[in-house]
Amino acid sequence: MAEQYVVIEYNQASGQPRIVNDDVYDSFGDAMQDAQHQLEETRKVGRRERYAVASLDIEWDSSEE
Repeated sequence: MAEQYVVIEYNQASGQPRIVNDDVYDSFGDAMQDAQHQLEETRKVGRRERYAVASLDIEWDSSEE
């Protein structure tokens, strides 16, 4: 399976992480571009959220053999 990525936002006040827009990216570059866009948009309105790109490591677990 190909690598997949998500953009994580860390809330300014609580520091709690969340996945931005529940989007999953097939390209690291696309995820980085969206993270940069999110950062620029929050700075425009005076917010200080932080953003990171994380790769997904999916493990399939099935009871069927």
